[in-house]
Amino acid sequence: MTTPSNPGGFLTASQAAQRLHVHPKTVSRWATEGRLECLRTLGGHRRFDPDKVEELAAELGQPASGDSHDPQAALGRAVVAQLAVQDWAITRPGHASVPDDPCDPAA
Repeated sequence: MTTPSNPGGFLTASQAAQRLHVHPKTVSRWATEGRLECLRTLGGHRRFDPDKVEELAAELGQPASGDSHDPQAALGRAVVAQLAVQDWAITRPGHASVPDDPCDPAA
């Protein structure tokens, strides 16, 4: 992470979260983990390159930000994105594969 000389045009964590259909804390966590590259303002706030946010959105299977879509489809994509964040795998519509739980005695 570097300090930008001109952070204009970059997105805040809230703006990136809105685009990715996740909570702003998730965006911040992804930045900390290195999953989403960011810059820091002089005040220490994260700023995200819109192109990098779009790349991650594409990885999560979301349409480009300019695409028109119905609200129900957007909700479905948001749910899939949240499940992907939690390492769940969608196998087919209506079915999800739960990751192995080390705390489960049956596993």
